[in-house]
Amino acid sequence: SENQSAELDSLRVLNEEIVASLPVGLLVYDFASNRTLLSNKIAEHLLPHLNLQKIINMSDQHQGVLQATINNEVYEIRHARSVLSPHTQLFMMRDQDRELLVNKKLQKAQQVLDRNHQMRQQLLHNLGHALNQPLEKMVTQLVQLSQRDADETVLDLLDESQGLARLVDDIVLLNRLEAHDWSPDATVFNLQELLDEIALESLPLMRRKGLSLVVNNHLANDETRFGDRRALRKVLTTLMHYALTTTRWGKITLEVKAADKQADRLIIELVDTGAGLTVDELANVDFPFLGDTS
Repeated sequence: SENQSAELDSLRVLNEEIVASLPVGLLVYDFASNRTLLSNKIAEHLLPHLNLQKIINMSDQHQGVLQATINNEVYEIRHARSVLSPHTQLFMMRDQDRELLVNKKLQKAQQVLDRNHQMRQQLLHNLGHALNQPLEKMVTQLVQLSQRDADETVLDLLDESQGLARLVDDIVLLNRLEAHDWSPDATVFNLQELLDEIALESLPLMRRKGLSLVVNNHLANDETRFGDRRALRKVLTTLMHYALTTTRWGKITLEVKAADKQADRLIIELVDTGAGLTVDELANVDFPFLGDTS
């Protein structure tokens, strides 16, 4: 019996704690004895201003829900009858003014967040517009200079400038994707010319590391394709960069051929003798710019 009494006391304390922590007023009233069975501070504060019998009569006409103004504050009052005890009624009071104020604060916070997103997108757009073309020109000039001069300083500058150009391009692309501002730009282009561009940009750093580059294009040199040249170039240069970064010896092979049963589709394979991507780098597929890269 002592255990049962202790358990009942624990349940009573837990019940009171739950009722006291509710964000709405809760009142359980026994009309047979005219006494409060259960309540919290919100309900106790409002009870002197309420005519419970009138609330019952009015709520029965409005599916158990009505509005009341108490001390210039609007409350939604819900009423329900106990199934076990016909004389016991349950009342719940919600402060609609406070709820409206919270909703307004949430709306304002959302507006500030949306405005910050727009400002960030505009900032990144302007950043890309200002830096992309100068960086591309710098990379092109450094590639040309590295072909005439194998100075280590030139190769260092080329490596750093290519890394910066990739970073800016990645940020701008991600910004456009988040803003739903990106769409394919399909044009007719010569595939061999695109492969030559990628090889030309990669050769200086490959020579520096002592690597060999093999490009096997099984298609005709003058063959043209219809598609997004810039997107394809982005994919290939990204793969080439990772292969170059993770390969310390050997060679990198880029092979291009048409699909056997669908001649309009290309199969592009890039194989290297490097260590491959780390776990952190593979995680960047789902969370770009968060993981460390070598």
